[in-house]
Amino acid sequence: MASRGSRPGFRSSLAPLLLASSLAGGMVACSFSSDPPTVTQVPPTISAQAPETAVRGSESIAFYYDGVKTSVTIKDAAVLFAACTLNTNDSGKIVNFVNNTLKVGPITAADVTGLGNPLKPSISDFTADGVVDCKDAAVLFAAISTGLPPTASKINPFLATTLKLSGVSVTQPNLDTLFSEPTPTPTPTPTPTPTPTPSTIQFFVDPVYGDNTNPGTATQPFQTVEYALTTPIVSSAANTTGSGTGGGTDVTVTIVRAATQGVSSNISTPNLTKGSVTVVGPSGFNLNLSGKLLTLNKGYRLKGFKITSGDPGGPTPTAAINLAGVGTSLENMKIDCKDLGTGGTPFTSLGDRCIAVTALTLGGTILLQGLEVQIKGDKDYTAAIVHAGNNTTLEVVGSTIESTGSNGLGVVGVLGGASAGPVIVQSSTVNLESITSGTDLKPSIAVWLNVGGSKVLGPSSKIKLNGNTANQLGAIGIKASHSSGSVIVDGTTFSTGTNEVGIGIKNAATGTGTLSLGTNTFPPPSGDPSSCSPMNPCLKHKVLPPL
Repeated sequence: MASRGSRPGFRSSLAPLLLASSLAGGMVACSFSSDPPTVTQVPPTISAQAPETAVRGSESIAFYYDGVKTSVTIKDAAVLFAACTLNTNDSGKIVNFVNNTLKVGPITAADVTGLGNPLKPSISDFTADGVVDCKDAAVLFAAISTGLPPTASKINPFLATTLKLSGVSVTQPNLDTLFSEPTPTPTPTPTPTPTPTPSTIQFFVDPVYGDNTNPGTATQPFQTVEYALTTPIVSSAANTTGSGTGGGTDVTVTIVRAATQGVSSNISTPNLTKGSVTVVGPSGFNLNLSGKLLTLNKGYRLKGFKITSGDPGGPTPTAAINLAGVGTSLENMKIDCKDLGTGGTPFTSLGDRCIAVTALTLGGTILLQGLEVQIKGDKDYTAAIVHAGNNTTLEVVGSTIESTGSNGLGVVGVLGGASAGPVIVQSSTVNLESITSGTDLKPSIAVWLNVGGSKVLGPSSKIKLNGNTANQLGAIGIKASHSSGSVIVDGTTFSTGTNEVGIGIKNAATGTGTLSLGTNTFPPPSGDPSSCSPMNPCLKHKVLPPL
């Protein structure tokens, strides 16, 4: 909705409204900006009283901008006024306010969401005070509520008496400028301008009824995710100049139905120069790699579905999923890597990995968020997630990494390589409780950090270990082996499945490396070591060596 004097996204000083009839005297700040006001933006106070009777004005009102007529319904105006007054875009709260307090309805949530974000409308400076704020939303609501034509003599009493807004008024000349049809003036023929490239392009995959000879539209979808990830049709669309990532176009590929789909060969996506490609699937869609390798290069992202790895690379130790470029990410996915089949050698040459990050870029971040990653843990020196990318930071957020088997030695949940960038694990669980085979010299390790700047943070991060009484040091929660900088562990709860087995945090820092510990929780919860027992197991060491 655009109009003369409109300021989309304009940062304005907006007044708190006291809604005596609906908010029991509570103060709420109203603002069209998502940014909180600074101390220099303290606005005046305006008191507002909801109408005592249902508002019955015009069904719609029109205003003009350079001769272009724009219409707004009374429901739209009420939604904008309610959103600003309540300082929320919560459709439920807005619907309740419009229907029961302003008494303009009935409206539904669709009437709210149909306007986009009601806290960021493009409306005019009706009060002509140089800012666009709640007062202007109130004037628009008053103008349509008092009926046509909009006149200051009707609007100002409505603002003062019905809405109880003090210090808010409009002038008739300003209303005439905004609401009266302007006299047309001759204008030169405009010079044609290129149509802007949309910032988002949609493609579709239907694993049942699609065809890879199709153009990938909603009515003619591709058939396979493998094709969507590799076809130049999609990558060329992303590389088109637009308002998306890096000046390109952000492309979404939607998998339209649940299914299990295999792949014909290793998959390696193109390397985007700009833009992005996000493949989004339902949770019931399973991409079965059957031992094939999946490499995501710059700009490719996966979201929402399941991947089953099989044994990646056969007898050659490798990673099932390789994030090889900046801008790659995995979000809200289940990754089944229980069939990792090739072991490695003692902490020098890793065996199979479920997810490996190899992206190389200065200051880049790779995000793994909301993942459920499973490995079996029955092959030596295999790992769930490995960061091997120089000059990049790996963030594992809100995820669960879990072993389902045993018998493996040196199994690692999350590993940050010595030549890689930092690893940050936050609000995540690494559960190696199923592994009882670690030895004092070849322990299982939930999180192994080799670079300063790495962190394990809460809230609610959890490390779960297990082992055997013959090897009390055979399981380590977090191992810090950095030679410079600081590793931080905070907000993490540690546990073990076998009493007197396991090390919560092992400080193996060398050189100038330091370990900083915040508030972490170790068994027993009571803090009394005498309460530890097979039924209430405690770690052999909370921190070794003690700080």
